[in-house]
Amino acid sequence: MACAADEGFLPWADLGAASVDAWGRLYRYRVTAAFARDGLSLSDTGDIMITAGVLP
Repeated sequence: MACAADEGFLPWADLGAASVDAWGRLYRYRVTAAFARDGLSLSDTGDIMITAGVLP
C-alpha cells in the first residue's frame, strides 16, 4: 500500500507514542517519494539528507 502523503504529522495515538517532543512540538515525518510508493525495495535509495538542528 502506498503512502497517502510523503510528509505529515506522526500518527502518535495510533503508535501509542507521546504527542509532542521534549520542546512541545508535534512530531513530523518526511520520506522521499521512492519510499512512499508501492513496491518498496531495501535496495531503493532516496534523496533526503538528515541533519541535526532546528530549522529557521
